[in-house]
Amino acid sequence: MSLNHVGPPFYHVDRRGDLSVGDRLDLSWELEIYGKNESYNLDSQYKEMMREDFPRGLSAHGARYAHSYYEIDRNSEYYLENTLIPTPTPVSDGKHNCELIENGINEWLAERIRRDSFPGERSRLQSYFAWPNKDAIDTFDDESYSIFKVEPRDFDIRDMNLLNDIDGMQGYWAGKEAKNSNLEVVMHTPINIIDIC
Repeated sequence: MSLNHVGPPFYHVDRRGDLSVGDRLDLSWELEIYGKNESYNLDSQYKEMMREDFPRGLSAHGARYAHSYYEIDRNSEYYLENTLIPTPTPVSDGKHNCELIENGINEWLAERIRRDSFPGERSRLQSYFAWPNKDAIDTFDDESYSIFKVEPRDFDIRDMNLLNDIDGMQGYWAGKEAKNSNLEVVMHTPINIIDIC
């Protein structure tokens, strides 16, 4: 499948488990970090910075990784030397008032590159994601979740395989595609939930 031949509807995985046909995905300041059967409210000391940088709010993906972005930005030397270390993320209602967020370093790098080299592109922290077709859904073992057909206001098709290193991330934001691509739909809000699969 080519980047240029993809159009809606797309297939969004409901990892949160609370979507219904007719719902709309949008940006919000209800900063909830969710897992398979639980969710927590983000209690980050960086909330004011988040509001300043993203005045319209964050997506669910953004709520999960925003604290990591600012925490890694302030302690980048440590995290760049320890790339596999999860980011401790404060929550107001977790068992230990902290959740460990994996892959924060990749989201930090992607956002840094976007800000520095592609400031006109929409942040992943303000985006929702979907699969371009139903055949791609099993890539992350997403078949165990409900899948909804969605229609975004606007979208970009990106190759998520390019998110694995700095050079690839430059290509990701430039809209390039690797030989063995794994395409994702980066959706801009609002996004209408039109059907369940």
